[in-house]
Amino acid sequence: MKGIIMNAKRSEYYIGLDIGTNSVGWAVANPDYTIPKFHGHKMWGSRLFDEAMTAEERRVHRTNRRRLNRRRDRLNILQDLFKDEIAQVDNTFFLRLKESKFYLEDKDEAIKDKNILFSDLKFTDKDFYKKYKTIYHLRNHLMNESPDDIRELYLAIHHILKYRGHFLLSGDLGISNESIADSLESIFVNLDILQPGEEFDLNLIDSILKNRDKTKSDRRKAVKKVAEEHWESNKKEQSVKNKIVQIDNIAGLALGLKADLSKLLNVPEYTDLEKAYKEICFSKGDYEEKRGDYELSIGEYIKIIDQIKTVYDSIILSSVLKDYATISEAKIADYEAHQGDLQHLKKLLKPTPSLYNAMFRDDSNKSLNNYVAYIGAYTNGKRTSTEDFYKFVKKSLAELEDSVEKEKVLNRIGLEQFMPLMRSKNNASIPYQIHKVELLQILEKAASKFPFLNDVKDGLSVKEKIIELFEFRIPYYVGPLNNSNSNNAWVVRKSTGKVYPWNFNEKIDEKASAEAFINNLTNKCTYLIGEDVLPKNSILYSKFSLLNELNNIRIDGQPLPVQVKQDYIDTIFKKEHKKQTKSRILDFLKISGLIPNSIPVSVVTGLDDSIKSDLKSYRDMEKILGEGFDISVAENIIRWVTLFGEAKRILVDKIRENYPQITDEQIKKIKKLKYSDWGKLSNKFLLKIKCITPEGDENSIIDTLENTNLNLMQILAIKSCQKNIELWNQEHTENKEYKTEYDLLDDLYISPAVKRSVWQSLKIVDELVRINGSIPKKIFVEVTRTNKAEKTKKDARQKRLLDLYQAIGKEGAEWKEQILNYNAGDFRSKKLYLYYTQMGRCMYSNELINIDRLFTNDYDIDHIFPRSVTKDNSWDNLVLVKSVENRKKTDTYPLPIELQNRNKEWWRMLRQYNFISERKYERLVRKEELTVEELSGFIARQLVETSQSTKAVTQLLKKIYPDTEIVFSKAENVSEFRDKNNFVKVRELNDYHHAKDAYLNIVVGNVYHEKFTKDPSNYIRNVYDRFNSINDRRKRLSMNHIFVHKLERHNTTIWDPSISMPIVIKMMESNDVRVTRKLTIQKGALYNASITKANKAKFDSNFPLKRGDQRLLDVSKYGGYENIYNAYYSVFRFIDTKLKKESVNLIAIPIYVLNSLNSNDDYILYAKSTISNRNNYDQIELLYKKLPINSLVRINGFDYYIGGKTNNNVCIDSAISVVLNSSDLLYLKSIIRVVNSDIPEHVFKMDDSLSKDANLRFYRSLVSKMKQSIFIKKSKNKFRELEQDSCICKFITLTEIEQCYVLLDLLNMLTNKKTTYDKLNKCLGVSMSRSTQGMNLSNLNEFTIKEQSVTGLYCKDVKLI
Repeated sequence: MKGIIMNAKRSEYYIGLDIGTNSVGWAVANPDYTIPKFHGHKMWGSRLFDEAMTAEERRVHRTNRRRLNRRRDRLNILQDLFKDEIAQVDNTFFLRLKESKFYLEDKDEAIKDKNILFSDLKFTDKDFYKKYKTIYHLRNHLMNESPDDIRELYLAIHHILKYRGHFLLSGDLGISNESIADSLESIFVNLDILQPGEEFDLNLIDSILKNRDKTKSDRRKAVKKVAEEHWESNKKEQSVKNKIVQIDNIAGLALGLKADLSKLLNVPEYTDLEKAYKEICFSKGDYEEKRGDYELSIGEYIKIIDQIKTVYDSIILSSVLKDYATISEAKIADYEAHQGDLQHLKKLLKPTPSLYNAMFRDDSNKSLNNYVAYIGAYTNGKRTSTEDFYKFVKKSLAELEDSVEKEKVLNRIGLEQFMPLMRSKNNASIPYQIHKVELLQILEKAASKFPFLNDVKDGLSVKEKIIELFEFRIPYYVGPLNNSNSNNAWVVRKSTGKVYPWNFNEKIDEKASAEAFINNLTNKCTYLIGEDVLPKNSILYSKFSLLNELNNIRIDGQPLPVQVKQDYIDTIFKKEHKKQTKSRILDFLKISGLIPNSIPVSVVTGLDDSIKSDLKSYRDMEKILGEGFDISVAENIIRWVTLFGEAKRILVDKIRENYPQITDEQIKKIKKLKYSDWGKLSNKFLLKIKCITPEGDENSIIDTLENTNLNLMQILAIKSCQKNIELWNQEHTENKEYKTEYDLLDDLYISPAVKRSVWQSLKIVDELVRINGSIPKKIFVEVTRTNKAEKTKKDARQKRLLDLYQAIGKEGAEWKEQILNYNAGDFRSKKLYLYYTQMGRCMYSNELINIDRLFTNDYDIDHIFPRSVTKDNSWDNLVLVKSVENRKKTDTYPLPIELQNRNKEWWRMLRQYNFISERKYERLVRKEELTVEELSGFIARQLVETSQSTKAVTQLLKKIYPDTEIVFSKAENVSEFRDKNNFVKVRELNDYHHAKDAYLNIVVGNVYHEKFTKDPSNYIRNVYDRFNSINDRRKRLSMNHIFVHKLERHNTTIWDPSISMPIVIKMMESNDVRVTRKLTIQKGALYNASITKANKAKFDSNFPLKRGDQRLLDVSKYGGYENIYNAYYSVFRFIDTKLKKESVNLIAIPIYVLNSLNSNDDYILYAKSTISNRNNYDQIELLYKKLPINSLVRINGFDYYIGGKTNNNVCIDSAISVVLNSSDLLYLKSIIRVVNSDIPEHVFKMDDSLSKDANLRFYRSLVSKMKQSIFIKKSKNKFRELEQDSCICKFITLTEIEQCYVLLDLLNMLTNKKTTYDKLNKCLGVSMSRSTQGMNLSNLNEFTIKEQSVTGLYCKDVKLI
């Protein structure tokens, strides 16, 4: 908020930021870690806001809207082509169609007629539907005979243009056995199931998949049997077993059944994927929606899943068409089958009236899945799915005695052929070419009867225009044609005027629009501000991906020598090759003699199962352009193919315009290339950013990848690389003008969610700088990761162990029995989980572990890399060992050679069967000491953050505050500091933890930052120079005791545990924390797109379907869209001067009226229109114009946040933070641990602090809190009811777990963090719901709006009552 009164200039201070997706914690601290005050309050707080909608969510809404608009335009053009001819026969035909949505009494006076399509004396709608039972009957008739009536021709073509099918297949359609077999062969080869050219009867599999006379599960079994017979001679080999399982899952997925991605792709690591992403099923219809999440989980494998989806679509199309030549014939057959099945079902159920009525007449129940709901003839519920209808039919038939007729129905359900619908989700699999065949035949037959179809205008006949209208699609790179007032449009026009398919090239500059598309919509580099990313198939980006992957590979713990790596690329990847699995990598190294036979080779680690990256585009260009081709030419071609792959004409024009030397034959080959997707890095990042390697060489990033074994993350940890990135960003942004800091955000490669958080952070820092009168010396930043891939992992340890032991066959059976005796939650114990991943043996001695003594001091969890120098507590660094063995090994690394030799074969076996990871295996067998570079890397990871979001925030802050040092603060370090010092965090209690985390970011971040002199490698070299003893070095490098010792730099005390720690404890005990919420003025959608039927729609809750027509404004007659969205509230005073009465009211301002509210008078007019007794008031005053959601208000002495509108009330939630004493806080944390557990009873018993008596004490403590003066005035305070003996007795009789749930509901009565109180109502009989305030505020004693600045350090009260 501008105009804040500043403190005297503060000489030196720090700011800490804890940036999440829906919150920003912030804190100010002096160098001694005290928190200064402003206006009597400590300068720390939490800023809360809603997480931003993703770009994908907004794009989906926008795309759907454009699709419907373009369909409407297409049909309007068709009407224009037919209107003159139809007017000669029926001049009210189109008017009747337009008015068809109205009741008879509301229709235009010229057409007060119940008929819509035909209103002739001798031919009406009834006659039409008798002649043509469905639209497909009409289409089929017009393909074979000339139309009797031009209106019939129009209706048939209208239907074809409205539902024209998908455009995923190009050219003439050739759905055949060969095309599906080719797809299957490509899938099998890409997954290494088959070798190129290997014989396999794919045509047999194709015929099985399309066999409609068998159920899907039977077809799947038949495909599996073909695979088993193919490998009959060696089907017991594990590799062959895996192939059969893969084919089984591929067949299942292609048939629309569930498949397991880990088994389909044969990647055991994917067993850890969350079930929602490990299992996949196309028939659910959500693949396109979830595809992005699947890609995050499985990477490049998504292309194989896309191929299987193509096979699935082909099978669905085959089932839709059956053996008919046209879609109309197939749909007529479906209609007749539906009618036959209907009569059959009625006959079966008729003798049982209750079943008959429930199936065919019941329309009173929303949740019914009967025939009424199946055909959409409901009034209350929604249309049910085919799957749910089939379940309902089977449930009904189960009550009948067995019979042949009943068995027929069940068989047809099993084949998914019972009562097929005309409109089903399977129609989405029909390509436009199928409909085009019918359109051409219909037009051909009609042309002889209706000569106007051959009339030529604009160079085309009407018939040709209809065909163009059907086939035309606006290219994606042209985008929306109306680019006025839109940030999402970039079209360049040659001239104004209506755009038709036949004048598109005259009106639209396609090339210029394509260039604008490139400039506007190409993603930006992760590290260099404003730089466009490379295509994923760029030769440079492909080289980067391959080198980055190869540099992670280890052969028996050793990296590939640089020369070997280069030979490998030249020999294999620049030529056609098979997928490079681990065994093929070893084969190449042996055959090529690149690894001498004298060196024993055991295990390849550092990759999942094979190398994912490739140089395909390099090979493509070499084939087309020849050896020694110009890389720059090739890169441009690849870029154009990526951008304009579907627009072949534009692609050819670009090539000919820029490279006339390229021949027609070469262009023909280029047109066949299919490149898609973009990388995350730019050309300049890979070629221009220099870094000094550990050997002292200065190279670009791509050269460093090529000439060393460092991966990108390791390169980014090099100080010179970081510095050069920062310098580049400074140089390339300082001369670029930005109107606001928010404009600078647009050039950063960050998601909308992070962008909102960063913008809030900038506003906070800006206000703090103005309050303090100077810029901070340091800003400490922690950004919560938002990568969705992290969400696809789940703690399913028991399931993973069962899968591992299942894979080793009979040997694993007894182990599986043991594992099944545990609850899933038991495996949260690290010791127990490690016990089973090590097959019950000590990792260092290979001796059996006594499981009965597992949780005693007999056994330790050890860190392979000493945690004192790595801070690595991941599974890859943990082993379960006998305590005595751990003491022998001490804190040394690498592991003693005799220990390695003793266990190496066993470790290798564990790795082979995926019981341990590649990284863990590497660490166990490694023989080299940790190098200075590695040690500095471990420390650097505590100081440096490489995540995209954090780097973007840092770049931005450095740009705005160039004289401030921006420091990363690691969440893991802060969390460890919290735990060690017992700073308890309970998110469910209040939002103070955001501010306190921001403060700890300063404390912990500053000590780490200064301790390692901002350059870990220099620090470590100094330690190595000063101390020769290994123990002395380790002691100095240990990060376990970083806060135990005093730290000074340049005669300044950074940390003194005797002084600093008491200050930190005192600050953390303070609860003087500012909490603010971002005010929300809603914009965008005017309403929920779901439609409420007329019998349920209300004037003030539903939005008219069309506002342009007065007749449709009556939502109780015509229905309306659900939930009118409001922008904000306004407060008005209504005055009756005669009766001297007045009323103060909140009025919700809908988004749709905003454009009409330009002055206070406009607001007053709108307010008057909304109240029922408007004539009683002769004066209206606007008291407060904009009161957004999340505004802070005081009502009758208690502070609330304003929420959304419900009926004639507004929701209100407590704005007073709850604070508990330390013992209650710890008890609450224990209760939350119980409630969040999969096995709450077990967790409760394991916690000695928990008991029924302790629960009752906590119950009384919470009720006592409600009686405190600060909460006594809170709405719906139920303390009197809760402290009654009857209520307490009910609580005592509950189980321990039920009590825990009730206690959290009691807490929520104070915090209002949730809006429901299920357990409280159910278990204690205490009625509780979210608090509301009526829109009429007149009977309140107080209504004050508290206007807060972004930090809350500045607050102004506006008292209205």
